[in-house]
Amino acid sequence: MSVWTGIEALFEFSYRTAHAEVLRARKQWFSNMEAASLALWWLPAGEIPTVGDGVARLEHLRQTARARRRSHSNNALSHPTSNRWPRISAT
Repeated sequence: MSVWTGIEALFEFSYRTAHAEVLRARKQWFSNMEAASLALWWLPAGEIPTVGDGVARLEHLRQTARARRRSHSNNALSHPTSNRWPRISAT
């Protein structure tokens, strides 16, 4: 799990560092996943997510995948003030 200061920093790491080469070759190491295996969400500044938070987000994505595919938006990482994403607890 990792935490980024913003979408720009994540983009820079993913596509403009040595990670990009590994990302391009991912089909050599990974098979297609049937369910979501990655969850991204906004956090208030200074908040550190737990593994349980990540698992809860991933489960939420898996449970709502079908509905999301039907209503997919190109703005998948809306800013948290948009109220698009619910607050999910790892309880």
